[in-house]
Order: sequence, then structure tokens, then C-alpha cells
Amino acid sequence: MLKKVVIEGLFGYLTYPIDFSTKDSNVILLHGPNGSGKTTIFEMIKGISNLDFGVFFSTPFTKFTIETYKSSLCISKKDNALIINDEFEIQMIEEIRLLEDVKTKSFMKVTEILEAFGANRVGPREFEYEGEVYYYKELIDLLNKKVVISNIPECVSTFSQELNILYISAERLFDNQLRKVVKHTQILKDIIKNHENKYAILSKDLDAKFPKKIITKSRTLIDEIDSVDIANRLQNLSIKRNQLSSKGILTDDDTNVIPVDEIKSDDIFGNSYLNQFLYYYILDNEEKLDVFNNLLSKIDTYEKIINDYFTNKEIQINKKDGYSFKLTKGLLKEEAVPLKNLSSGEQHILVLFFELIFNADKKRIILIDEPELSLHVSWQINLVDILIDITNLSDDFLVLATHSPSILRNHRDKVLPVGYENETI
Repeated sequence: MLKKVVIEGLFGYLTYPIDFSTKDSNVILLHGPNGSGKTTIFEMIKGISNLDFGVFFSTPFTKFTIETYKSSLCISKKDNALIINDEFEIQMIEEIRLLEDVKTKSFMKVTEILEAFGANRVGPREFEYEGEVYYYKELIDLLNKKVVISNIPECVSTFSQELNILYISAERLFDNQLRKVVKHTQILKDIIKNHENKYAILSKDLDAKFPKKIITKSRTLIDEIDSVDIANRLQNLSIKRNQLSSKGILTDDDTNVIPVDEIKSDDIFGNSYLNQFLYYYILDNEEKLDVFNNLLSKIDTYEKIINDYFTNKEIQINKKDGYSFKLTKGLLKEEAVPLKNLSSGEQHILVLFFELIFNADKKRIILIDEPELSLHVSWQINLVDILIDITNLSDDFLVLATHSPSILRNHRDKVLPVGYENETI
């Protein structure tokens, strides 16, 4: 986990020792005024994690030191080079230097530079790069932050592996001109489909082995099988299947779970062979449906958070749509709400918590820039409490960069101030 970050000479005049270890919490609030460098510090941390040094070349600073509880890395800046641990040197490549003053060049020259990076012009001002289409200014911004280097020092690549970074930027509503609330519906559909595929593969394997298992096990009856336990576990299987079915996952055609109402207590009680058959049947089906445990937990968490925030709309998650919304009040109650009609604050909440909940990794260092964006004060006040609950479940470490008093209101013990004169960090 992240222990300490020290940056010297940021923008030529700011120096911060930011010691995360002084706070006994998995959620830290980095608080400072606009222009204090919070976003830049986040981008530097992310850059080391991604082995992308563009921000270090484009930002004025003299020394950047980052520590985990295992090791540390130091990057100094000298002219157009970066010095790693006072030993290794990384030079800025010429094309990046050209992009720095690209605004002074003709569009023809800009095109030459972008094509040198492997981009292909596909429109009057659009370029295809690594499978995505960008407006040329967006691509310039992307490339200005991206420095591809060869012969990366081993100490850098080793250190970067310690940083499992998820960076949620202030510009989080769009991904290459596509609204993330729309993109996330497809991601969620893909996540559900992947779980169904895992279920199908496991089911095929277990079903193929089931007859042999029954024949083999029937030679030795298990006396301790409890008929009451059998009935309860069948009931639990039915409940879980209904949960999945309500979201369009595992319909009746996809599963062979025995309907509970078809099993009578008299059929089970005292029937050792039937009990044993049902016992192994239940074990197999519990194993199959366990594939969805983590997904159901995430869906339930996401639905609860969103529905607690939204006062007149309700989120509905299913296999067909990913997620959608309906109105819960007024003359148009039950009517669908197009995603484009959601407010900016609602979209920020949707995107923020989707990134946190449905990202597959565990034990991440999550950097969230300006979590208060577009949120009403009442929404800001309980935001940190919800984030704490999420980190307690996932063992994540969150750092929030904010200048909102409402975010800090009930959590001043978690604040690390930056950018204030005469302020000790």
C-alpha cells in the first residue's frame, strides 16, 4: 500500500511531504485549493504504475519520491531527462518534444507528427490510433501524456508492480467522446455473459460426472444426511435461482434446479437413497450457482447505493440492458428514463461507483479526483461513509483529492492538507 509521497519544486515553487502512514484509515482525503497540484500528483502516481512518464516530462518539478511499505522510488528532473534513483536516465523522445509546441505548427505538420506515432487520418480532424478514433486535439493530449521508453530500469518495473492503481479522474463522464454511463451498460452485459459462460462450462463438467458419482456413492450410504437440511438447501437454491432469473440471468431453460414444490417432506424422510441423490445433486448445484455469488453481491451493492441516492428514479440491472432506469413518482411512474436524460450529478454517481464496484481487481490503490463534482451538498456529506464501507469489503486504499468542505465535514481525522501556507502535513 501507499505510504508516502514527497514532491519538491512542483510548478517551480511547491513542496509537499504527504505521509499517508500518519492516518489510520483506508480512506484518505487530500484537501487543498484549486491549483495546489492534487491532480498532478495523482497523474504522477498513475504514471509510475503504468510506466508512462509523460506527465513527468510535461510538469515542472525537481524531485518526486514515492514509498510503499516495501520499497521506494525517486525521480529527479534535469533539463529534458529524468534521473531514476540517482542512477538511471530516461530521455524524452523527439516526437514528444515536437508535440509540446504543436499548436504553433500547421495541420499538415501535426498530421506528420501524429502519423509518426502510428496514427492514421480517417477524417478532416480525426485519427485512428490503437483501434480507437480520436479528434486530433484529444489524440495530442493523449500522446503528450504517453512516453514509450525502451530498456526500462528493473527497479522501476519492479516498483510499478507494487502499485495496483485505479485512477478515477475529474473528466470521468466520457471515454473518447462516449458517455461512460452508456459504455458501462455494455461492460455490465459482458460481465454477466462471462459469468454465464463460466456457469455453463462448470455445469457441463459436473453434469457429465453426476451419473458416475451417484452410482459410485450409492454403494456406501451416508447415514448422517439430514432430511431437514436437504429441504432447506433446496429452498436456498430456489431462492438464488429466482434472484438470478429476476435479472434475466439463468432462466428456466438455463438451469435444471429442481422446483422446491415438487419435493414433498414425506418423499425425503426415511428415504436414504433419495436423500443421498439429492445431497450430491445439491452439492453440484451449489457449486454451479456459487459462480454468481460475487456478481450478485456487487449488483446488490450497486443497486442499493444508486437507489439510495436517486429520489425519483430506480435502477434496474439485468442481462438484456446492463442497467436501465424507470421513474418511481408522478404521472409518468414506471416510465423508462433515457440515460442521456440523467443529470450530471446522477451520471457522476453512476460512473464513480461503477468503477469502484465492478472493477475486478482487489487490494487496489484508488485515486479519485474531485469526487464532489456536480453533486448536491447532501450527496457529498455521506459520500465518504459509503466509500469506507466499500473499502472494508475489498481491502482497497482510497485517496480522494477534494476542496469540498462537505466531503470533509464528518471525516476531518482523515484529512491531509496540501497547498495551504503555514500548514504542516
